[in-house]
Amino acid sequence: MTASIEFFPVGNGDMTLIRLASGKTILVDINIRKKADNDNESDYPDVGSMLKDRLERDPDNGNLPYVDVFMLSHPDQDHCGGLREHFHLGAPSQWSSPEDGKPEKILIREMWSAPLTFRRKDKVDGGLTDDAEAWRDEAKRRVKLKKGGEEKASDYGNLIRVLGEDVHDKTEGIEDVVVNVGDTLSEICGEPDSSFTALLLSPKIVSEEEAEELAGKNNSSIVMQFSLAAGEKAVDEHVAARFLTGGDAEVDIWKRVWGRNESEPENLSYHVLQTPHHCSLGVLSHDQYSDRDGKPGKGEECEIDDEAYSALSQAESGAFIVSSCEKPEANTGKDLAWRKYEEIAADNEGKKLCTMVDSPDKPLKITITDNGPSTTENKSIAGAIPPKVEKGTTENPYA
Repeated sequence: MTASIEFFPVGNGDMTLIRLASGKTILVDINIRKKADNDNESDYPDVGSMLKDRLERDPDNGNLPYVDVFMLSHPDQDHCGGLREHFHLGAPSQWSSPEDGKPEKILIREMWSAPLTFRRKDKVDGGLTDDAEAWRDEAKRRVKLKKGGEEKASDYGNLIRVLGEDVHDKTEGIEDVVVNVGDTLSEICGEPDSSFTALLLSPKIVSEEEAEELAGKNNSSIVMQFSLAAGEKAVDEHVAARFLTGGDAEVDIWKRVWGRNESEPENLSYHVLQTPHHCSLGVLSHDQYSDRDGKPGKGEECEIDDEAYSALSQAESGAFIVSSCEKPEANTGKDLAWRKYEEIAADNEGKKLCTMVDSPDKPLKITITDNGPSTTENKSIAGAIPPKVEKGTTENPYA
């Protein structure tokens, strides 16, 4: 099967579907806005239906639609919006066909969830939205099954991967499903899959002092580098494309990620980058562009952080840099960040793309072949075949 990455048109939010060469699917975040559920509203594309149209169905279980993996980068509403309305939560045996007028619910065979994202969100951001709480509760349900040693913990719809350590040894007893920063994951639903690897780069437990500095939902975002195979070749034979995604991680996180991987920059290399935080300048700079909260903005004089910029500029030749957002207005922080990403793309003979500009009515699809990524639908350029890089997990100490 042809591997691909599809970025759904969800405004200033994230919703990305990775289809592996094995046929398995990995969904990263959702932003299914309420009006998309109403046939009488045309404000938003119906991304809920678009997603279901792309998913496999289980003929042995009511023909239910399912995603093999759902990874939530962090519990912000523009990354988990529509979860309760469109996804089945609870025991998989309780899934049922929808009532009239209600959307059909998708089964999440395996959740990928980072407990730190919820710790930091609760601490400073005023609690969780209803959808975020629903995700947290579902993750807890699945972890409880695993800790209890129940046989059904290995059933589709009960599986979970815990991304990153948790505080107070709360992952004790479930170490076999915990993925630590620096570890590489190559399984889907407990089964090896030779068509991909996923290297976890963040979030990581830090000192109490650093935790205060990094508190908040954005800085707990999952940062992951996916290496994807194409066709029948295994990923350890040939990496056809690397995809770097990092939720809403801001400048201090990218500085730390670079510090941990500077000696192994291939851990941050990519053929496809999803720009963090919808092209926000806060990913690249500590400065604010415009006047805000009584503080003057620095405008075009905003200082770009060298380390964060380095982390996000490890582009391979012909790379696609994709922003999931509306086109930013001129003379704004987002506009400055947009131009910096254009600079990175140009330096590597790549291309800067935007969901709501280049594909506002349907997912922006990047196809992965042996020759790299391409998107003929958008008349873009094909990526060059990258040199093979042998790498394992980083041995650098993480701080």
